[in-house]
Amino acid sequence: RARDFYQGIAEDDQRPLGLAYSTAVVAHLDQPSAALPTDAGVWREAMMRAISARQRDEMQRGVTLVGPQRDDLLLTLGDSPAKGYASHGEAWSIALSLRLACFDLLRRDHDEPVLILDDVFAELDAKRRTHLVAAIRSAEQVIITAAVLEDVPSGLDGRQCSVAHGQVTPR
Repeated sequence: RARDFYQGIAEDDQRPLGLAYSTAVVAHLDQPSAALPTDAGVWREAMMRAISARQRDEMQRGVTLVGPQRDDLLLTLGDSPAKGYASHGEAWSIALSLRLACFDLLRRDHDEPVLILDDVFAELDAKRRTHLVAAIRSAEQVIITAAVLEDVPSGLDGRQCSVAHGQVTPR
């Protein structure tokens, strides 16, 4: 879904968004291979082996060395790593794509989450703003903040207001 959202927001970018999960736990799988297991039980056992193997080091250092909090999400645009190669607009589009994919995942569980976009339009060009509005149109509740009211594109339905110096003004 993140790839789809990225293509929707950054339609001019022909390089596809790539995502890969990087974890040291792979080394603790019983049979590491190119095709990683999808069974949660296999991963749980590998995680327990990894934690056990590093327990003494963790206690000596006073920090966790193994676990999902130490894993990484590797992002690419085409053949290039996003980190260090993505433009400012591309980086924002990637971040928004990941947020929208998470939002979409929550919606699939039959929950209707509130989507909060904190001053994101200021970082996007006009075309990306328009594509983002199209991507969020189906959300039931969206809260958008903007330091500059003109950064928020037209075409958003629903109740809108601005807050300045503690005063709420309908828009």
